[in-house]
Amino acid sequence: MPKKDLPQTIGKNQSRIRVHFVQYDLSHVPLPGGAGYSLIIGSNNNVVRIILILLFLICIALTAIMYANAVRRAREFADELAAPIMRVADHADRVAHGKLDVEPLPVEAEDEIGRLSSSFNVMVANLREMVDKDKSQRKYLETEVEQLTEKIAAAADGDFSVRF
Repeated sequence: MPKKDLPQTIGKNQSRIRVHFVQYDLSHVPLPGGAGYSLIIGSNNNVVRIILILLFLICIALTAIMYANAVRRAREFADELAAPIMRVADHADRVAHGKLDVEPLPVEAEDEIGRLSSSFNVMVANLREMVDKDKSQRKYLETEVEQLTEKIAAAADGDFSVRF
């Protein structure tokens, strides 16, 4: 490098100089017995800086990818965990409003949610059975009351051959 391109003086605490758009890092090495003189070594660390910047950007990109992947997997896990609970809640809401025509819940696992689904299916089957039994009893009672009403009406009309 021609001498005219170098600065005329370099301060004791100066750590960098720029020559022809290239930055040089300066190291001051005191000379023994040099009465305040020091050897100044300039090194071009631009390639190292570029590599460090690239490594930094790669680390940021990898961190962003890992974060996005973690968020995606957390959502999938939450959906996988919540879906059976939401199905049970939906079916329970329908049953609570008197709709017993719900399909049985699939029992996918033997965990708490699976046991809940199984118990819910049994509960709905028992409710259907009770409702069907109640309907048949009501129909029987209505038929009996109707027959009794007819016989009372016949007896009231003077037909005493009617038997209860």
